[in-house]
Amino acid sequence: MAASLVAASFILSLASASSSVLQPVKQIPIDISPLGRVSLTGNFEAVSLYEYQGQNSSAAHNATTNTTASSSILTPLPNGQLATLASADADILAMCPLLNDDGSIKSIVVGGNFTSLKGVDTTGLALFNPKTYDVTAIEGLAGRVLALYCDTKNDSVYVGGDFTLTNSSLAQNASNVAVWSEERGFSALPFGGFNSPVTSIGSTQNGTLVFGGAFDGFGNSSSTPNKGHQIINLSTADITSTGTADTPGYNDPKNIVCRKTGENGPGKTWLLQDNTPGSWHASMGYGFRPTKLRLWNTQQEGRGTKLFAFRALPDNGLLNMSYTDSDGKTAYCNPGCSLPQTSAGQYQEYTFVYQDIRMNAFQLEIWEWYGAGGGLDGIELLSDEINTYAVNDFNEPACADTSYGSKATTTGQWTPVESGQTSSSNYLKSTMDSTFQGMPPFVTFEPDIKESANYSISFYTPGCLESNSCDNRGQVNITYRLSRHDEGRSTIIYQTNEYEKYDHIFNGYVEAATSTFRPTVTLSGIEGSRGIDIVASFVRFEKISNMSHDLNGIFTYDPSAHGASIDTLTQTSLVKIGSDLDPKAQINAITTIGSTLLMGGNFTNTDDGEQFKDILSIDGDKAESLTDGGLDNQVNSLLPLNGLLYVGGAFKKTANGGEEFLNAAIYNSKEGKWEGLGAKGFNGAVQYVTEFPVNISSKMESAVAFTGNFTRIVPSPGKSNEISVPGFAVWVPSKRDWLCNVQDALSSTYYGKLTASIVMNDTIILAGSLQPGGTLSPGVVELFKAHHDASRVGIAKYPMSIDIDRSAHTSSSLSKAKRYADLDLAHPGNGPLTAVYYNGNKKNLTIFGGHFSAKNAQNKSLHNLVIINGSDDNKIIGLTSEIDVSSTFHSVAVQKDILFAGGNVTGKLNDPISGIIAFDLNNDRLSDEQPAALQGTNVVVNAIAPRDGSSDVYVGGHFQAAGGLPCPSVCTYQMDQQSWSRPGAGLDGTTNILRWANKTLIAAGNLTVNDKKAYIATYDSKKQEWLAFSGNNKIPGPVTSLILAKESGTDFWFSGVKNDGTNEPYVMHYDGTSLTSLPKTFDRRSSISDLRMIGIKEKGNERQALILLGSIEVPDFGAASAVILDPDSGVLHPFLLTTDADGKPAKINGFFSENENTFEGSDGKHSRGIVVLVSFCIALGCVFLIVLGGIIASRIRRRQQGYISAPQMVERKADLGRVPPAHLLNDLNGTPPPDGPGGTPMI
Repeated sequence: MAASLVAASFILSLASASSSVLQPVKQIPIDISPLGRVSLTGNFEAVSLYEYQGQNSSAAHNATTNTTASSSILTPLPNGQLATLASADADILAMCPLLNDDGSIKSIVVGGNFTSLKGVDTTGLALFNPKTYDVTAIEGLAGRVLALYCDTKNDSVYVGGDFTLTNSSLAQNASNVAVWSEERGFSALPFGGFNSPVTSIGSTQNGTLVFGGAFDGFGNSSSTPNKGHQIINLSTADITSTGTADTPGYNDPKNIVCRKTGENGPGKTWLLQDNTPGSWHASMGYGFRPTKLRLWNTQQEGRGTKLFAFRALPDNGLLNMSYTDSDGKTAYCNPGCSLPQTSAGQYQEYTFVYQDIRMNAFQLEIWEWYGAGGGLDGIELLSDEINTYAVNDFNEPACADTSYGSKATTTGQWTPVESGQTSSSNYLKSTMDSTFQGMPPFVTFEPDIKESANYSISFYTPGCLESNSCDNRGQVNITYRLSRHDEGRSTIIYQTNEYEKYDHIFNGYVEAATSTFRPTVTLSGIEGSRGIDIVASFVRFEKISNMSHDLNGIFTYDPSAHGASIDTLTQTSLVKIGSDLDPKAQINAITTIGSTLLMGGNFTNTDDGEQFKDILSIDGDKAESLTDGGLDNQVNSLLPLNGLLYVGGAFKKTANGGEEFLNAAIYNSKEGKWEGLGAKGFNGAVQYVTEFPVNISSKMESAVAFTGNFTRIVPSPGKSNEISVPGFAVWVPSKRDWLCNVQDALSSTYYGKLTASIVMNDTIILAGSLQPGGTLSPGVVELFKAHHDASRVGIAKYPMSIDIDRSAHTSSSLSKAKRYADLDLAHPGNGPLTAVYYNGNKKNLTIFGGHFSAKNAQNKSLHNLVIINGSDDNKIIGLTSEIDVSSTFHSVAVQKDILFAGGNVTGKLNDPISGIIAFDLNNDRLSDEQPAALQGTNVVVNAIAPRDGSSDVYVGGHFQAAGGLPCPSVCTYQMDQQSWSRPGAGLDGTTNILRWANKTLIAAGNLTVNDKKAYIATYDSKKQEWLAFSGNNKIPGPVTSLILAKESGTDFWFSGVKNDGTNEPYVMHYDGTSLTSLPKTFDRRSSISDLRMIGIKEKGNERQALILLGSIEVPDFGAASAVILDPDSGVLHPFLLTTDADGKPAKINGFFSENENTFEGSDGKHSRGIVVLVSFCIALGCVFLIVLGGIIASRIRRRQQGYISAPQMVERKADLGRVPPAHLLNDLNGTPPPDGPGGTPMI
C-alpha cells in the first residue's frame, strides 16, 4: 500500500455511491465574521462539524443504556468522520474481499458472532456489497466466525471459528472450519475440521492454506466421544390427554411421570377409555432436542398400548424411531411404533432417527391397544445435550438417576420472560437500575458433568427483537471455574443480538461433579451499568474428542491436493513445525511479508535448536526466530504495511530481555530489528492491529490502529507526558507520531474498537464499534470562518491542555448546591463553563472559567480560571491555590481592566471570598481590593453584566446579601466606591441570566417580584424598579438561558426546564407582543445549556437563526451538541457533535464571542444613529443639488440676456421698510398677515 492514498479518487467514489449516508447535508450559511473570535466550552474531549448524513455522535454508543454499541461496517468521510453502512447486533470479527476479474471488489464476506446485519437475519456470516451496501444472508452456520480467507482464484471462502453447520449431513465433518461459495454453499473439508476453534487463516506464496488455533486434533476423529444423556424434565411440564378413562386413580396423565418402577395401580397408571384411541400431551417452556424415548407399558387388567406414534409440536410432524425387537434386531417405526407387553418394571427404548429436530412440546398418539384399552405406567424422554437452565423448572427432575443434577441459583431480582421461539427456552431477566446496592444480580449454573473430559462450553442468549428489548440490552460478565485447581476465568459478551445466538466461552478440560467440587458458570451484570436489561437462559457443555493426530495449533491444506489421506495431511513441514513447539501452542495471527510467512500467538520452543517465543517466521520449510528470540509474552495480532510488521499483544519486551516494548512494537524484517512507536507502548494489552487510513491535510494517508485493554500511551524515558487513549490509538507512519499529536488531521481522535479493515482500489471498508471524536481539544475549541467559504466554519484547538474531572461534582460545596433544584440549572457538570475576551491596553486575552485544571509552560497546575495571552506568545496564567480548588466559575466579565469571575467560589485572601473575585488584568494577579463576600445559604453567582458607560457591575445568582447589605438575587458592585448597592427592591430568588437591552436590565431564572412568581423580570436603571415580565404565567418553569434577537430587548428567545416534575426542557420566543413555544423538535432527554443568535448570509436574504447548545437529542438522528433552528422550515439541523473521553456524546456548555451581535431584527429597521446619519447625508445632498441647479440656471440666463452692469447704488424709497418676521411665518402657514386681509404683505 502506498504511503498516501489520493483523496480525490476516494471522495469521487463516495459521491457516486448510491447510499444517502455519504451525501453532504444541507448547510445553513451562518456568518460568524461579525462576532470576531468565537469559543465553545463544555465537558467534551473532541468536537466535529456535522457535514454528512452518515455522521452522528451516537454511532458507537447507546445513550439509553449507557453502553458501547455493537459492531458496524464503516467507511471514512472526506471530513475525517465515519459513515455507518450496516450495523450488526454483535461483533464483526473478520472480513475478506471477493474480487471480479478486473481486480475490483465484487463483495465482502463478513464474519463474527452476530445474528443479524443491517436487519438481515444471518448467523455469523454474510455478504456485503460495497457499492449498494446491501446485505445478503449466508445460511447454514451456527456459532461465531473468527477468521476468513477469500480464495478469489477458486471463488471460495474458507471460514474458521467456533461453529458447526446446521446441515446435519455436514455438521460432523465441518467442526470449526468449512469452505463456502456462492454457487455451492457450504462444503466440508476432507479432514473434517478441528476439535478447537480456528482463530486465523493465512496462505503461503504457493497457495497452500495455513490454519491456526489451539487445536490438537481433527473434528471428525473416529473416536467420537460418548456424549451421555440427560433426562428432560416432564415433571414441570403442562400435561394433558384425550380419550382418558373416567376411573378415579387412573384418569390423571401425570401419573406416569417419574415412574421407573413399572408399578401399576391407582395413582401410578394412566388408562384410556375402553376401545378408544387417545393421546398424551406434554408442553414445556423451553426448546429441547430428544434423542431417546423410554416407555413402560401398563399391565393393568390385561390392558396396554400396542401401537403408538410420536408427534413433534408445534411442527406437527411424526418422528421416525428405531428400536430393538424381541429377536434382537433393529426395527423401525413406519410410522407407528410397536410397544410389546413387557413384564412389570421393564421399559422399551426408542432412538430417534433424526436427532436434530427441536421442539417445545410433543404428543404420544395411541392407535392400537391390548385388551379392553390402552394405557401406560411410565414415560421418560432423554437428550444428549448437557444444558443447564436459569429457570430451574427446566433442569433435570428430582427423580433423575443422578447424584448431581443440573441446577441454577440466582441472586438479585429476576423475573421470568416467555420466549416466542420454538427452539429457545423461557428465560430470566433483571434490570440494572439505581436501586441495586453492592454486587450486581447474577445467576450461577451448575451442570451435571458425569465424566471428567474436554468440553466445549457455549452460552445461549435469546434475541432481543421478540421481546422488543434491543434498546435496553448491553454487556454481561461470564465467569467460570471448571476444576478444583482452576482459579477461575471471565469474559464479557454482548447481549444486543437481535436473534438468538451462542457465544463460545471455553474449550478444554472440565472436572466431573463430586461431593467436594462442582463446575460453575456465572452470569452477572457489569458494575456501573444502569438501565441495562440482562438475560439468562442456559449454558451448554459438549464433550469433544481427545485424539491429537500430532497437531499442535498449526495445520496446512492444499486445495489442489484432492483425496489426500489424514496421514498425508499431517506430514507437511508446517505441521511438523507445530509439533516441535511445546504442547498446547496457540496461533492467533498468520500473515506474510513477501515470501515469508509469520505467525504470532502463545507458544514456545524449548528444544536444543533455535528457540521461538510467541512469534516466528517461516521461509520455505524452515522456521526461524525473530531478532532477540521473539517476544516475552503472547502476540494477538499482526499487520504487514509498507514492508514493516506491526505487532500487538500482551508482551513487555523481547524474549531475551533486550529492548522494552509494552504491548506494541514494529519489526523491520529487512534490517532484522525491533522498533518502538515513539513511546514505550501501552499500559494494557493490544487485541487488534488494523490498517486505518486517515485524512491529513485533505489527503488520505496510511495509518495503523491499535485496539485493546489500555487507557494511555506510556512515554519513553525523558519524553513527553502520557497520552490518554481509552482503548484505541492510531500511529501515522509518515509523521512518526500518534494521530492525536498531528496538527493537520481532520479528525485527531477516535473511540471504540476496530476489528478488521479492507483497503484496496480506493475502497476503504472498516469494521468495529468506532466513533470519531473530531478535533481533539478538551473543554474548549475555537470556531473560525473557513477560508474558502465565508458561510462555513472550521474548528481549531486552543494552545493548552485541559483536564476535566468527569465525576459528578467532586467538591462538597458543589454537592450541596446540587441538592437545590434551582441553583445550578444553567451550568451543570464540570469542565470549562464560561469565557470572555479582552483587548484593552494592547492585550489580546482569552479567559476561561469553570471547574477544571490545566498546566502552563512551566508545568504549573492552574485551577478553574485560566487566561491565554495571545499578545505574549499564548502565555497561560491563572489561579493556582489562591482560591479553593473545589470552586466552580459560572460567569466571567470585564469592566475597566478588571476581570470579575463568579460562581460557586470560596477561599480566603485578606478576607473570606464567597461567590465572586476580582482579577487585575493589567498586573496579571488578583486585585488588591476584592468585592465583599456574598452571603446566604449555598451562595452561587450565575451571571455578571457590566453596565456600559459606568463603573457598575451587576451580579446575579443565589444569595441574600453582599457585604452585609441585604441584596437578594441581583446586586450591583460599584467599582468607584468599591461597595455593593441594591438595584431596586422587590426581587428575590435565583438569577441565572442577566442581559442588558439598552438601559434596561433583563433578569431570568427562578425569581419572585414583589412576592409573586416570575421567571423573567426587567429593571429600569432610571426608575430603579423591578417589573415582572407580562408573559410569566405562560412560562412552564425556571429560565436557564436567554438571548436577545433585538438589542432593544423587545424580541428574545429563552429556554429552561419545566417545573412539572419531568425536568423536560423547553424553548420559547417573545416577539414583542406574544409568547410562542418552539414545537417539539427535540427529545425530552435533551439538555439545553445556552442559546445564541447567529446571522445567515445568503444572496439577497440576510436574517437570523437561533442556535441551541447543550446535549440535544434530535429525532431520527441522535445526540448533537449544537443545533441550528432553520428560520424557514422550523427544523433543527445538527451543527456540532462532541464526544467525551469514553467516546460517548458530550455537551457544549456555552458559546462566547469577542463581539456581540447588534441585531435590530428582520423588520427592516435600523438603529437611531444610522437613521440620523443617512437622513443628514440625504439632506446635504439635496441642498447641494439645489445650489448647483441655481448656479447653472443663473449662468444660462446671463448668456441669454447679455452683459448688464450692476447698479452702484439703490435709492431707498421712503415707504420701504423692514418686513416683520410674523408676516413671513404666517404666510408659510397660509394665514393672513397681521397688517392686511390676505395675500403677501405690502412692500
